[in-house]
Amino acid sequence: MQRVHLAERKHVCNICGNAFKSGWQLTAHKMLHDEDKSFECFHCQRKYTRQADLNVHIRTHTGELPYACHLCDKRFAIKVRLTYHLQRHEGVKHPCTYCGILYDNRNQLKEHLFKHTGMPYRCELCPDVGFTRRLRFANHMQRAHNLNLSADELAAVFAKYTGKAIHFNSTFKAQDNEDSQTLADFIVDETKDS
Repeated sequence: MQRVHLAERKHVCNICGNAFKSGWQLTAHKMLHDEDKSFECFHCQRKYTRQADLNVHIRTHTGELPYACHLCDKRFAIKVRLTYHLQRHEGVKHPCTYCGILYDNRNQLKEHLFKHTGMPYRCELCPDVGFTRRLRFANHMQRAHNLNLSADELAAVFAKYTGKAIHFNSTFKAQDNEDSQTLADFIVDETKDS
């Protein structure tokens, strides 16, 4: 309980500033900064620093869902998604440390926390306009200001207002991809489960 749920994030990446609960999480995260990405997907040529990350990626091509819920018929490609799903079955709630509101999942809580800590995407051209989601911010910048921001520019805005670095899915195209609303907002580097 102490190590997993209550531990402080004392292990800080000296490259991007992201913090982790354990040394092994930091070590796994630092591999994302590594230039040596020798594990290549034979389907699409994306490269990874670890074989485990490539194995998870390949499931997007094969459709393999090796992690099954024993309470219902849902299956998952990544173990941590099964863990979160099981928490819903168990009725686990995630409380906001600022106001006490309870959420069914961590993603809802993370989005809510921005209301207390400040929006991660803020428009510098419109006073008091901020967004919790990258795609909404990118759409605002395009519609309101006729500006198309690159993934690097969006990452810089996020880093400026949160102090954390993120990696965007390389398939991000806010205006070209009609399915872009279904893409993950950003890739979380906290843990690597396979």
